[in-house]
Amino acid sequence: MLEKLLKPEYEVHLICNDKEKYAKARGSTPSLLTALSTFVNALKENGIDEKIINYAVKQGLLTDKELQNETKKNLQDFMNKLFN
Repeated sequence: MLEKLLKPEYEVHLICNDKEKYAKARGSTPSLLTALSTFVNALKENGIDEKIINYAVKQGLLTDKELQNETKKNLQDFMNKLFN
């Protein structure tokens, strides 16, 4: 019984292509956090730098408005570096 409670069960679907873009996640909070941990570990094992993974996680925690402002700021910084 306890073993079944501790075994993580989750489903995560991420789709991003020309036709559709969505993310669905189903499972208990501990299970979904296990899924996130497993995914992050796979990224790390495939050579993605930890700083980039941390940045991506922080981006995912931003509100839509904060994300838009961050994107505008990053684009403006890039343009300034490019043309100045």
